[in-house]
Amino acid sequence: RTHHPSPRARCAGSVSHDLSPGERAGLRAAYATAPAGNNGRGTAAELARHARAAHDLATAFDASIRAGDEAMSVGGPDEASGHYEAALELLADPAFPKEVAVDLASLGTRAVDALLVSGNAPRSLSLAQSLLQRLPADVRHRADHLHGRVRHRLGVQGFHQRHAPGLAEHAGDHGQ
Repeated sequence: RTHHPSPRARCAGSVSHDLSPGERAGLRAAYATAPAGNNGRGTAAELARHARAAHDLATAFDASIRAGDEAMSVGGPDEASGHYEAALELLADPAFPKEVAVDLASLGTRAVDALLVSGNAPRSLSLAQSLLQRLPADVRHRADHLHGRVRHRLGVQGFHQRHAPGLAEHAGDHGQ
């Protein structure tokens, strides 16, 4: 079956094609600021997409987390994990504003939980391992808790040794 874009998509594509990159970014920035006060469901994912395209990383970060929360609240862990991981990727961007408050442990827990609920345990464990390496020492206890939750939910002794070598060195004395 051949996929044909909707008339709306064709129109949006032709308008976007006629704009310069600067005009496109400006249009996206205007879109990203317009729904800022709208707390309706489904708007966070759109806002995140447009804010990323407009290079408004702080707005994209916040909206990605809200989109993940919205997806989890309606039983969409696959979609939620994508939004949470997009937020984590934004943190790695050198242009990410340093003044934005970030709770990496909380965001990481949400992402790991979404992956676990969606049935993607190996990817969840890999993300947990990566986050353990990125967390500052003052929140290490939360990281240990996160690691313990992943191991508990996996329910398979030795899984981490087969699928994520090196994780045991981050586990400390928590059931190893």
